[in-house]
Amino acid sequence: MFKAVFLRLVAFTFRPMDAWEALSHKKVKENDDDFLSHFLYPMIGLIALAAFVGMLFTGPEFDFVIALKSTIKAIVASAGGFFLASYLLNELWALVFKRPRSMRLIQPFVGYSSSLLFVIEIVQSFFPELIFLRIPALYTIYMIWAGAVNYLHVDNEVQLKFTTLASFIIIGTPAIISFLLFTLMPGLRF
Repeated sequence: MFKAVFLRLVAFTFRPMDAWEALSHKKVKENDDDFLSHFLYPMIGLIALAAFVGMLFTGPEFDFVIALKSTIKAIVASAGGFFLASYLLNELWALVFKRPRSMRLIQPFVGYSSSLLFVIEIVQSFFPELIFLRIPALYTIYMIWAGAVNYLHVDNEVQLKFTTLASFIIIGTPAIISFLLFTLMPGLRF
């Protein structure tokens, strides 16, 4: 299963146009349970494991409680950010772009667009002092644009508007949730 997750990560990161095109042909057969159970939940599990192990071994002290808090923050930020972004984008899809609501269509779009953000989160769990690792997250904007063109088939005249709004939602929601949890869990401040 993790081999398939890795191959999807590589495809959506290095060849997003081709990956979105292939997914658009599969979307009739693929249901949301397949996406959730074969991509999203394993990714969140890897993020949680990386947060726990990373905090145990790279934290200022070997503290099990802080590692658990870090894991909770990572799970809530990743999963909560994904589901909140999916909900917000689905509502935006219907209200602004006048398309029918479809979580079955939007959830894979948000999840695969977030794949680079997930990888950065895993790597930064082990190297928290390397803040510059957040810069490649801007590549997510291109992944969102490629998905808007090849997967969601957004009209040309609203592609920039959709890409801007979707980028703000997909990149912003996990960051906002993570910031809120960081301020609410004072034990994570060293």
